[in-house]
Amino acid sequence: MRRALVQNLRTFRRPSPRKALKQLRINGPTSTYNVSFHRSIVSRNTQPLRAQMQLGRRLSGPLLLGAFAGGVAYFYQQQTAVTSPVDVQAPKVTGVAVGPSKAYSTTTGAAQSAAASVDELPEAVRKALIVDKGQLYTAQIPADQPLTKETDYSGRKVLEMLTPEQAAAKLRTNEESYLVGRGEGVVRYDVVQIPSNDPIEDDHVEKIVEVPDTIAATEDGKTRSDWMFWGVFDGHAGWTTSAKLRQTLVSYVARELNATYQSALQDPKVTFPSSDAVDAAIKKGFVKLDNEITHESVQKVLKAQSKVVAAEILAPALSGSCALLSFYDSRSKELRVACTGDSRAVLGRRGSSGKWTATALSTDQTGGTASEDARLRAEHPGEPYVTMNGRILGGLEPSRAFGDAVYKWGKETQEKMKNQYFGRSPSKYLKTPPYVTAEPVVTTTKVQP
Repeated sequence: MRRALVQNLRTFRRPSPRKALKQLRINGPTSTYNVSFHRSIVSRNTQPLRAQMQLGRRLSGPLLLGAFAGGVAYFYQQQTAVTSPVDVQAPKVTGVAVGPSKAYSTTTGAAQSAAASVDELPEAVRKALIVDKGQLYTAQIPADQPLTKETDYSGRKVLEMLTPEQAAAKLRTNEESYLVGRGEGVVRYDVVQIPSNDPIEDDHVEKIVEVPDTIAATEDGKTRSDWMFWGVFDGHAGWTTSAKLRQTLVSYVARELNATYQSALQDPKVTFPSSDAVDAAIKKGFVKLDNEITHESVQKVLKAQSKVVAAEILAPALSGSCALLSFYDSRSKELRVACTGDSRAVLGRRGSSGKWTATALSTDQTGGTASEDARLRAEHPGEPYVTMNGRILGGLEPSRAFGDAVYKWGKETQEKMKNQYFGRSPSKYLKTPPYVTAEPVVTTTKVQP
């Protein structure tokens, strides 16, 4: 009886029903929640409490209601010590489930752990990428607070550390493989890319051109040969220049190669064009296309006198792109790599021992490359800022690129584009443009497929 009396007196120390409900209204979130009560899993010995049953019958209704409200407040306070989400229907749950879709609780295995202070419970944390004051670093944040952002076109984005499995899946999202099967030395080619922005500024192209022997001479009595092209276009300041290259660069280069091979075919002493002639044809195709993008577009815009036309035609000129184009001639078994900018081509070869070796087939062309810096200073004497901090006029990093017209137009043209079509202001270091060229550096490698 004494123990029963003590238990019931403790009940009066717990909050009243009205106070408990008030706490639920004030401290809970503002949205609608589902509140469910579950039987505690704390095992208690019921033998000493049998004597309480008779005393409990004599107590008034407010006493029992106070005990019930005290339990509500106790379990509501316990729900703040959240450690992990659990299913709403899961068994062995203690406490009040508060939330639109998840129930959070702390299970207790003994009376002492049930009475533990909320502050003593460890808070679950996880690693995440944090951007603060221009710095990107990893930090620990509460596990129930993911970094999210709603975007206009791509929906909800969540920024958090990926597991190795998630990273591998993301890298393989745009993975593609193509079987060639033409018997000309190339079995297949593979493509993979991952965007760093939306829309992605980079692009690529793969084309196979079947060339009859009436255009390019063949060997071993074959009636045709293959020209195979693979292009990677690293765009910057927009996606339009790289898209233009995807659509047109191979056609421009193939047209120049066609003229070069046909010219050699007309001379019985030559039959095949020289290596220098092939390199020159590739360079000519690059330069012609860039001239159309950068300079012919201005003439079209000035003639049309339309902002709508200007917005469409000038876009590839105002943005920019590097270009890396590989050309394989199945007759000569030569692989040429034409590089404009700072993309990199690497050839992997497996030796007789089974060991792989990697050979770079291109060299980065930037304001920080010694050979490019020397070339630019020779072309623009007396201009100390032609390269500054490894960048052209202190701005653009690649020294060769398509587009990037602000490094190629004269001051007069730039002022017209600025005043009539909201173009950029010319650099204060601009004196003798062009400072950037699209002419590639071409390397040739003999392969034995």
